[in-house]
Amino acid sequence: MDLTIEDAQVVVDYEGTDYAFEVVGDNELEYDDTSGSDATVPDAVVEELETRGYVVYPE
Repeated sequence: MDLTIEDAQVVVDYEGTDYAFEVVGDNELEYDDTSGSDATVPDAVVEELETRGYVVYPE
């Protein structure tokens, strides 16, 4: 799982699919459903971000 932080966005590459999150606070991320993936955010992605100290709003 690769994590890229650019501007006000965090992009997670998980099993070949990119999941983009908008930074909405100091350590809060909100899933950007325009990131190209129609799938819901996998639990593994949310758990990884939470272990890195982020509060994640996957919907």
